[in-house]
Amino acid sequence: MSTAAIRRAIAASIAAGLLTLAAIASTAGASGADAGLAGLELARVQQANCQVLLAGATSSGQRNRANACIADQQVIIDRLTAASASPSSSPSATQAPSSSPSTSTPQSPSPSPTSSLVPTSSSPVPTPSPTLTGPPALQTNCWAQLAACGYPDRATTGRHLTGGFAATTSGDLHIFTAGTVIDNRLHTGAIYVHAANVTIRNSVINLTSTVPWGINTEAVPASGPTIIVDTDVTCAAGQAHGVGAITGPNFRATRIWSVNCENALEMGNNSQVVDSYLRGSENGPGDPHGDGIQAQSGSNIVIRHNTLLQGNPMTSAIITNPTLNSHWLVENNIMGGGAYTFYCPEDPAQGDFVVRNNRFYPYKNATGQKLYELGDNHAPAYGQTDECSDSRITWTGNIDEYLRTVPAGGLN
Repeated sequence: MSTAAIRRAIAASIAAGLLTLAAIASTAGASGADAGLAGLELARVQQANCQVLLAGATSSGQRNRANACIADQQVIIDRLTAASASPSSSPSATQAPSSSPSTSTPQSPSPSPTSSLVPTSSSPVPTPSPTLTGPPALQTNCWAQLAACGYPDRATTGRHLTGGFAATTSGDLHIFTAGTVIDNRLHTGAIYVHAANVTIRNSVINLTSTVPWGINTEAVPASGPTIIVDTDVTCAAGQAHGVGAITGPNFRATRIWSVNCENALEMGNNSQVVDSYLRGSENGPGDPHGDGIQAQSGSNIVIRHNTLLQGNPMTSAIITNPTLNSHWLVENNIMGGGAYTFYCPEDPAQGDFVVRNNRFYPYKNATGQKLYELGDNHAPAYGQTDECSDSRITWTGNIDEYLRTVPAGGLN
């Protein structure tokens, strides 16, 4: 099994473990014994899968993650075994959160955690969100007040033109003419860009269940990247599927609003995303493994000043390929959720990889309690970072919601 396949499988097993934890929390009340039995069987299967991953591991990082996965599934098994022995007991309200993410707005965790980080309102703040040029704003509780902390939210991303659309189209739309401008359009389906210097702006792209992406730039030449600006690219609630809302190389995405698709972005070579709100989803048919941003390969990538608000169960806010990503700049973003929030490349030797001035949602609160276990689904389940401690990765200026410095290995 390749290192990429092992890493992806471990992430999938971790994500499945999150679903098992959510199932534990849902066994309160009637049918608890039946639900507990089903959860116990699932946990044992997942533990067996983790053992297979351990047998195929080729690096210490892979072995460590597989061992952690095995240990975590054992915790689930022990809890369910204890619950079946005491059927009258109810799960604590501080166990795992609900696995049903919000459809369009940042979520409040469920059940209510004791953490002070819980947003008091999920409504977007109408104040404009300025682009950050230095370290993150030195404020706390930024998930509840994104704009006040200088991060993108619904009020500052996506289409905000008033009135109707200039055009309404549907189906597969192929663009072959260089310099084409799509402006103020409502499109239901996929857009395939085959030409240089195409612009998509002030538009709404709605994915359907029959397409794997919203905008595909796989055929775009590096000499004329696609410009995507002030545009919604979304899936319907519960419809997570496919590779990504925007996928391919050679694009420049600015002030994008993307929610409910399995991956908000699948980034290839020479691509960048700035000033955008990006949230993936695992709430849908099949076996989705949601990420805010995924990159199977890609060089010359810029991810700057975005809100990567993931609600667990999710795989990550950002996940890279173990060996095929180089020349990256990840700066001034706010991110959270996932099994791990940020998966760095295991081998960054091919080029520079810079992660600076980002804000991470905490793994634990100020007293050392794991926030996810308190019901806070903005928090990562297992840690803030994975494989980010390599000395070849430039890691500086990253903090958490308590304004604590986040080291490359995560503040765990």
